[in-house]
Amino acid sequence: MSEQWQRACLLGSSAYLPTRVISNEMLLGNVQTASHSPETLFKQTGIFERRYALSSQSTSDLATFALEPLVNLLKKHQTALSALIVATTSPDYPSPATANWVHKKLGLGENVHCFDIASSCTSFLSAFRCALGFVHAGGNVAVVAAEVKHKSLAENDMRTRSLFGDGAAGMMLCHSKTVDEAFLFCHVQVDTALAEKIRIPVGGSVQPVTALNVNQTFLTISDPKLTYIHTVKRITSAIEYAWKKREETLAEKGLNAQTTDGLIFVHQANANILKDVKARLAPHIAMRIPLLMGDVGNMVCASLPVLRTRCLELEGQRQKSDLKGHVPTQGRPTVNERGKESVFVIDGAQGTGDPHWRSAVSAENFKSLEEAWSLGRLEHRNEKFIDIWVAAGGGFQTLALLHAKNMGIGT
Repeated sequence: MSEQWQRACLLGSSAYLPTRVISNEMLLGNVQTASHSPETLFKQTGIFERRYALSSQSTSDLATFALEPLVNLLKKHQTALSALIVATTSPDYPSPATANWVHKKLGLGENVHCFDIASSCTSFLSAFRCALGFVHAGGNVAVVAAEVKHKSLAENDMRTRSLFGDGAAGMMLCHSKTVDEAFLFCHVQVDTALAEKIRIPVGGSVQPVTALNVNQTFLTISDPKLTYIHTVKRITSAIEYAWKKREETLAEKGLNAQTTDGLIFVHQANANILKDVKARLAPHIAMRIPLLMGDVGNMVCASLPVLRTRCLELEGQRQKSDLKGHVPTQGRPTVNERGKESVFVIDGAQGTGDPHWRSAVSAENFKSLEEAWSLGRLEHRNEKFIDIWVAAGGGFQTLALLHAKNMGIGT
């Protein structure tokens, strides 16, 4: 694939966590067996609770909640928005695009180009790649990943119900000639032979919905073991390839990859998948991968930007040595010191005290954050960094992106 660093200023990131907190016990209700217990679900997925949108809420609602602070941030800079891109696998309707409804709810101008991207769990990175094209042409782009996945899952299928949750996260990308920030899509691998393993079989042109098949419009995973193994292999190889490109870039600048800041943000598909990926990697690479999904589940294409935004928000609080005690006003950003990027986490379940999500981070997940921070950011602190973003979609497409700051690269 063509490799070219593209300049873009990441002005801000924002995540929205829906109101309903669904524990494993609530998910199972009164139907619990030896194979379907809260402990078994946690062992299989690493998830003890996930977020659901309200029954009255749609994907466009969650996307709007996530983007509102970023749109307001752009207005403060007195800069116009050129495009809105929505990444989702759970659109409001088959047509028109969910982006149209987000555009309406945000009250955007009639010259803002809006459209959807749907490529399974890689939808956000695919949308981000499109966004870079707009920025390269001089525009400013809001890109958001949003999912209300629980509504497309079969009630009795614990394999999918235990794994997936709802959520949204957005980023504001801007054209800038002064900010030294760049992105490189360095790896793509597609295995379409596996596309049939994870799909919604009914509802498209192959099998339109009828009265006889309407009960088959739910997500199905036909060979979970094969998909699991394949996903582990593909994510591992993508990280290794991206790490090599990172090493080459840093070497050209006279820097060492192991002592230069940078985390590896991986789509939070399943905790066991991520643990197996980390086990296959060299320790100095594996420790840079934070695991933060136990309290929110797999948010499909929104999981990667939600992960990154929450990690940066927690890091910002840690830099203030006030992780547990400080609660920002709703909608007020945490500013991450490495890039002056504004970071918002809006918790729909927040009460009068700490946001629910911050106190719900498990000890195991927090340990992985501590390891990642020790190598990727805090102890070896400087103004330069290169992060890696990786997502694998449905086990048949894998993308990797490098994000660099203050490296003097990009066009």
